[in-house]
Amino acid sequence: MADASPFLTAHDSAERLTRLARAFSQLFTTLGVPHAELPAASRVARARVSRVLGEHAQVLAALVPESVLLADARAAGARSPLPLPADPAGALRALDRELAALLERSSPVADGALRRLGTRFRSELADLTRDLDECVPG
Repeated sequence: MADASPFLTAHDSAERLTRLARAFSQLFTTLGVPHAELPAASRVARARVSRVLGEHAQVLAALVPESVLLADARAAGARSPLPLPADPAGALRALDRELAALLERSSPVADGALRRLGTRFRSELADLTRDLDECVPG
């Protein structure tokens, strides 16, 4: 029997990308809700983070393989949400860890777009986390 590949299978990719795209979308929605009690700087930071996460959610969803053979994998990803901490900065860190784990198993050839975008997203997540750490009260 051959060794298992260290890279994502199409099934794994569909499931994990679906799960990750939904987590980005979930946090986009959560942070997009106005909170009048927060200082203005915090509201601006949350709005910026929400906007970026919404864009990332759309891009990740577009990377999900659409083959009819992977419908079960996409459904499984949608049924198993990524648990995110209530703290916005902690939630961003959780998204970054999940994205890093996905990129670790991605193929440099088959997953080139995912690797390029994922690297950029991780950099942006780090910047957004810093913004929230500085502006949003714990």
